[in-house]
Amino acid sequence: MEQAEIIALTHQTAAALVADGDALTRDFYAHLFAHNPELKHTFNMANQATGTQARALLDAILLFVTKFDQLETLGPQARMIAAKHISLDIQPEHYALVGASLLATIREKLGEAATPAVMRAWELAYTRIAEVLTGLEAAGYQGHRSQPGGWNAFKSFTVERVVAECVGIQSYYLVPQDGQPLPAYQPGQFISLAVQVPGHAYRQIRQYSLSDAPGRPYYRITVKRQAAGAESPAGLVSNYLHDAVQAGDTLLVHAPAGEFYLTPRLRTPLVLLAGGVGITPLMAMLEHALAAGDDREIMLLQAVRDPDQQPFKQRLRTLTRRHATLRTFALYQAVPEEVLAGEEDEEPTLLGNGLLTDEHLDALLLNVPQHADFYCCGPLGFMRHVNALLRSRGCDNRQFEVFGPAQAIE
Repeated sequence: MEQAEIIALTHQTAAALVADGDALTRDFYAHLFAHNPELKHTFNMANQATGTQARALLDAILLFVTKFDQLETLGPQARMIAAKHISLDIQPEHYALVGASLLATIREKLGEAATPAVMRAWELAYTRIAEVLTGLEAAGYQGHRSQPGGWNAFKSFTVERVVAECVGIQSYYLVPQDGQPLPAYQPGQFISLAVQVPGHAYRQIRQYSLSDAPGRPYYRITVKRQAAGAESPAGLVSNYLHDAVQAGDTLLVHAPAGEFYLTPRLRTPLVLLAGGVGITPLMAMLEHALAAGDDREIMLLQAVRDPDQQPFKQRLRTLTRRHATLRTFALYQAVPEEVLAGEEDEEPTLLGNGLLTDEHLDALLLNVPQHADFYCCGPLGFMRHVNALLRSRGCDNRQFEVFGPAQAIE
């Protein structure tokens, strides 16, 4: 089948499939797990319950299919998906399982429109997408293995120590049990943990940003205890880590991965915008830049609920005093005026209470050019708000990290 025919047939039927995209992905996952229950050890079942994983998968498939003739333009998206797959230890054989369930679900949804030619077009399109991603993933796995101390799959680490950073947030220092050197990583990348929570049948895999600079004799992750929300359950793994994991315990760790990391531009100001625990990858960037002697101007904004829930507060004060090129700012959601008054003489500089505004950015970005490098991480709503503010100011070098399944910032 020629490429033009594949494109025509998949485009003709894609509209019918996305008309009820939630039903399509719900039925797909039901089929996948019914025929391959072992994959529940790999997929984040909490994301399945909320629907975020399903929507992310649908968006990715449709993006690649609708641009089947322009796959070379999808490099950033493909690398992001491949990095997530590597962190989950996805292997080529998994693509066959996913493809079989996907095609079965498409066939059921299209009904009479699922002609042999249409299904062949979808099969070829999916196969080509799988080839692109497995090629990137193979290169990534090889890169991990080739580094001193590098490894594939999950490896045993010892929790060296646990440190409380603030209310509800703890750092875990991890060292390899085999005594091998730690492979380098890019500041901003993450590792995966594979955890068997007592009372749960399936292994849980979660990703956590590395929150310290590369080159340390440990990997550090900083984890927020996720409380139950109005529409979401309490975080299974984060609560397990907080309640049960102590110094001396063993955790299974996958090598660092991720496409959100610091790109050095030695003469370009660096602006880091953190919402809550989203400071974790940005802290790694900041620590790395300062340790490497980066002499460009660096600004960091930390938006948090209140001073008690401000991770790395003391560390940021120390770094601000040591480095003349660093300016740090705090923005609290809503705290009493007397609390603000007690914080005013301390670094970082207070921007006040409430939602981030253009006026706050005027103070943060005083004399900072539009072409500065902007990195942002935090809750999705915070990042979308920051993105809109920066875009309106003409700041084009914007990068964002979404915790969990990929979701659009724009």
